[in-house]
Amino acid sequence: MKKKPTIFERLFLYFGIIIAIPSFVFAAYAFITGQLQITRNIEEQATLYIDNDSQAFSKVLDDYRHKAYEISKNEKLISLFDENDDTEVDNKDIYTMLFDVMKGDTYKATVSVVSVDGQKRLSTHVFPERYDVRYYNTESDFTNPIVWNVPSTQTSISIDNRYVNVNGDEIVLSLLRNVFDKDGNNIGYVIVDVYDQCLDNLINSNNFFNDVLLINKKSYYAASLIDGTNYGNFLNFPYLKDRPEEFNNATEINGTHLFTVRNIQNTDLVVMGVIDMTHYTDNFYSTLKVFAITLAVGLLIALLLAYHFSRNMSISINNVINSMHKVEEGNMAIEIREHDIKELDELNENFNDMVIQLVKLVKQVQEDDRKYSQAEMKSLEAQLDPHFLFNTLNTIKAIARINEQQEIYEITIRLGTLLRSNLNNSKTTSTIDESISLVNDYLTIQKIRFGEKLHVSYDVDDDIANNVIPKLIIQPLVENSLKHGLEPKIGDWYIDIHCNKVDDKIVIRVRDNGVGLSSDFNSDFASYKNTTHVGLYNIYRRLDIHYEGKMKFNIVNAEDGFTEAKIVLPLTSRIANLQMSTKEKDET
Repeated sequence: MKKKPTIFERLFLYFGIIIAIPSFVFAAYAFITGQLQITRNIEEQATLYIDNDSQAFSKVLDDYRHKAYEISKNEKLISLFDENDDTEVDNKDIYTMLFDVMKGDTYKATVSVVSVDGQKRLSTHVFPERYDVRYYNTESDFTNPIVWNVPSTQTSISIDNRYVNVNGDEIVLSLLRNVFDKDGNNIGYVIVDVYDQCLDNLINSNNFFNDVLLINKKSYYAASLIDGTNYGNFLNFPYLKDRPEEFNNATEINGTHLFTVRNIQNTDLVVMGVIDMTHYTDNFYSTLKVFAITLAVGLLIALLLAYHFSRNMSISINNVINSMHKVEEGNMAIEIREHDIKELDELNENFNDMVIQLVKLVKQVQEDDRKYSQAEMKSLEAQLDPHFLFNTLNTIKAIARINEQQEIYEITIRLGTLLRSNLNNSKTTSTIDESISLVNDYLTIQKIRFGEKLHVSYDVDDDIANNVIPKLIIQPLVENSLKHGLEPKIGDWYIDIHCNKVDDKIVIRVRDNGVGLSSDFNSDFASYKNTTHVGLYNIYRRLDIHYEGKMKFNIVNAEDGFTEAKIVLPLTSRIANLQMSTKEKDET
């Protein structure tokens, strides 16, 4: 048999000849245009990213401006601060108003309100001592926004007011708005202190800039939005000696730094992105030097031989690549023919063997996954929380002492239905209609237990009532709402259950007006495995297995004050057969 040449032998012969010409042309082009192109690309990217950063900052600023304005115009707050107003105002109402306006932003900012005499002071957090005008009113404190404030209908903005509050939050921005009575007299102040973490995920999210500065053009005060410890006058930022003379919207290079500036509309503030160009220029010249040395040892010409070999190699390699793509698409009947180059021939043989082994492996994995999913589904469905059972039995005993027959009878019927559904492990799915019926049984018992304070409403689309979903999905959510959301709450309780068709999805929502989620609530339900949160993990895992990850499940505090658990499922074609046997009807 004729000996086949190796890839190394042909590469050594051809590539050594063709390396010189394209390398020389590329080196000349890189030397002439490379640095200019690098600078142009950096300027374009800097312009794009600083626009994004300035827009993000402006949005945060506008949002908190609006909040400060809304608080300053609150009639109850004005009545509280106005000494001539005899209206009785409860501080609790003011606190409620402050938290309503912030709408969950209290981990990003603090809102403090104080009367001009300092006698009335409230805050969403611990009231900062620096805003207590009874003590901190010296005119030498130029960083305190209350001190240098001139009564105005506009919102004052300060980046000089840097301090750390009692919770360790770094204040990067302060907004002050005056509170006026009906006669136009300044009777108090609203101060919004914005934390640095409010901007952490908004500014320089792609880590393109070496630094992003927030600058006050009038006071020549700067603060780094990347390094929270770096702020003050320009002496703290040595590279600002090369800054542009005017802080206009521009991108330019001064010295070794590139500055990109954007003005924040209707303020004295600018956002400046800073890039140290030394790193880019040093890398460029180092690369060019190495490339020139490599070029010197290259050979000169043999374009035709290189083309011939490259074409031959390209066809062979593309044949392997196309075969791989077909395998990726699921075509396992691929077989590559013999090649006249030894290494490629061995590659083709190994590829053919790999496809054969892959077919066997795929079949085995599919079978293992099917068995594992079935076993895990059964295991998850077997986890039942006895808490509800014990509460129900206690309720039955209590009602038995107080009332007599009808309520005990009703509870027994509903409890029997619930227990039969929960303990029936032979059936892993149910229709939405059946799930809602199970929820109704559960809530009927709870309404007997809690009386008229529990209010329930249902909103179920008829055209999806017979669609099949995993069983025990909605009822645990309702139980979770009652147990963790409503039972700690004083007053009337409301639970709303919605099952609606939205486009090609089934949207299930369970809403309650309970105490809401804690600030440290973790929405990553996959992490609840082997924790005490068995119910939520059970729901998440069974949905994930059943729909192969094509679903959504989350729990949030809604803007209307309700807590909402929401599940979005694909609208499948599986519809339940509603015909029940006589035996099933008798059991029901």
